Amino acid sequence: MSPDEETPPSAGAETPRLTQIGEASAMALGAALLAAIPTVARARGSVGIVDGLLIGVALSLVIVLPVALLARRAARGFRGVVGPGPTGALSLGIAMWAGLSAFLLMLLAMILKAKTHHRGLGGATFGVFGAAVLVGVAVFVGRLVAVGKGLLSRGWSRGLLLGLGLVVGIGPLLVVGLPGLVPTEGGAEAAARAAVFDAFLLLGLSAAVLWGRLPKALLPLARLAALPLTACILVVGFYRIETSKSAAGVKAAGGVPSALLTVLEAWTDHDGDGEGAHFGGRDCDEGDPTRHSGAEDPVGDGRDLDCDGEDAVVAAVYHAPTAEPVPEPSAAPPPAAGPSDSVPVASAAAEPAAPPPGKPDIIVVTLDNVRADRLGLYGAERNTSPVLDALGKRAVVFDHAYAAGSTTQRALTPLVSGKSFFDTARSTKEWPLFREEVHTVAERMKEAGYATGAVVSFNWLRKDRGFGQGFDEFDEAPWTKHHPERESTSELVTAGALAVYETLAARDQPVFLWLHYFDAHQKLIEHEGISFGSKNLDLYDGEIAYVDRELGRFLEKVEASPRANRTVILVHGSHGEAFGEHDALGHDRIIFEEVARVPFLMASPAGPARRVEQAVSIYDVAPTVLALGGANAEGVEGTSLVGFTQGDDVKRGPVVTRAYGRFAVVDWPLKLHVRRRKDKPDRVILFDLSIDPKEQKDLSAERAQDLERMIGIAKAVNDDD
Repeated sequence: MSPDEETPPSAGAETPRLTQIGEASAMALGAALLAAIPTVARARGSVGIVDGLLIGVALSLVIVLPVALLARRAARGFRGVVGPGPTGALSLGIAMWAGLSAFLLMLLAMILKAKTHHRGLGGATFGVFGAAVLVGVAVFVGRLVAVGKGLLSRGWSRGLLLGLGLVVGIGPLLVVGLPGLVPTEGGAEAAARAAVFDAFLLLGLSAAVLWGRLPKALLPLARLAALPLTACILVVGFYRIETSKSAAGVKAAGGVPSALLTVLEAWTDHDGDGEGAHFGGRDCDEGDPTRHSGAEDPVGDGRDLDCDGEDAVVAAVYHAPTAEPVPEPSAAPPPAAGPSDSVPVASAAAEPAAPPPGKPDIIVVTLDNVRADRLGLYGAERNTSPVLDALGKRAVVFDHAYAAGSTTQRALTPLVSGKSFFDTARSTKEWPLFREEVHTVAERMKEAGYATGAVVSFNWLRKDRGFGQGFDEFDEAPWTKHHPERESTSELVTAGALAVYETLAARDQPVFLWLHYFDAHQKLIEHEGISFGSKNLDLYDGEIAYVDRELGRFLEKVEASPRANRTVILVHGSHGEAFGEHDALGHDRIIFEEVARVPFLMASPAGPARRVEQAVSIYDVAPTVLALGGANAEGVEGTSLVGFTQGDDVKRGPVVTRAYGRFAVVDWPLKLHVRRRKDKPDRVILFDLSIDPKEQKDLSAERAQDLERMIGIAKAVNDDD
């Protein structure tokens, strides 16, 4: 028999129909289990393994089961396309094409990401070359199949040829599978990578289902059990989609199951409000387009319009002011109990406070994406930060420090320019270039007589983007040697820090050094000797412990230096990361404590160790550094906190933290969330963090006076969005 005449799986009319259906169900179930593995892996931080597996298998069966049934009980139209049954050559060819295409497309994407920084150009290039890849691989696989047929006709082993074909088809899929398994909180790029991987995996598995056959010994078992088991998994899986919050986690994880849930939800959106009532949607009334989870809920109308389970009890709204003057901070200290009554906001720093005699060395350490509550000195139960915990015992520790913003651009810009992202002269790109007219903090310190250096580990923080202005030594090696979103960079940061510190310390000048550690950001990976578990939050804690360990290597060098008794060390987080605490993942659009509250401590040889309860901001880092160094702080936003290191109290007004389309104002212990809405009044929520640190209860209805005062503070903030 020639390769073109091999018996297809649907051949053999004598095979009982029930056996054919059972075999199809068994093959589809096996393929769906394999296809669900990436879903379980990506969603493991927010969805339980059982739920993730059930939902992933059920959604994969929706795609694979019809293919398996058609292959064995093919309709006339299907047979007209593929013949009496798909041949092994056709199915194996599809599998090889899927595997090679996936591998080459991923390789192309990696090259473009590393070599291009223009999204439009990169996308167009990928489209052109990607199409060429798909066509070229199809031609190449066609030739391989033809060669295989020739070898088979010459007596080569069918099993050997099949094995070689599977290596070509499945091997590349396994190579690209590793990045396809990562969680997709990292954004659109990770979600697209997951979707591409899932699509090619399903294509390869579908080819296997078309051609494959169960061993004859398993056919009776498949006939009896496969169809009931498949039906049971479908029913239970979709029941969990409807009755649990797991569907939201699967959606957030990305990939083909996420896309399928999104399409199915849209199908149930009968009232056209953009949200369905099923498949993970939260629309509570499909007959009324005014009722959905994002709707405005007026007070006291007896209707729950925003689908949160209750009618709104207060509608505290306001519109951003047009040109209202910002009130000056009150000179009087706040009352000992409760929030202050003044309405100060971040403003340009006055004359810097007198620096310590001899101008200290100043080391600023930025812990990117590190939230406060995962560190021991802020109450974490795990031993994630022994180095920082020890440093905190001799430092001023700010218990309630807030990020300037929830994104990298908003969070890090004030450290460089001393101003907000929107007040800094820059280009209009998402990852902008800072203009030369920016008077950077490093330039100001250099003008004050400092030897300046920096070690950075993220590819936006580049010299050619303006971040090197004012630095004598600027080490970009960490992100040029290791991709910061795929590999570890902290060991390179520490190595660079030791080298730069040694170079600067050899000079007869005070030292200003900025270190940027990035590893707590995506991608989350395990490190030798550190293990808290396999879930996303466990891996996140492990990354923090790894950064802490690497920072400890550098601090040992500093503490052994003759300069140790004149060195001030400031350590702070940029922003945090959410792991489902408020049904959200990541950080871009979140102003809850898990993202907004960050670590901030300042260790000074002459200063007392103390805890500071009042709210401070990462905006305060720049004016504090400039005050310590006796540098020019004109036009810099924030408040110098040097007084805390000298045993004094510093009057710091309410602080602001921002995200896309929303911001929060903190006047400890009160925190007001403000959500901006296009063509609608702004929505506000009030929390008392002293009694509700996890922000679970809105106090707007119960604390009307506090609400009014906090709205007054928010009105005085010139929101940048």
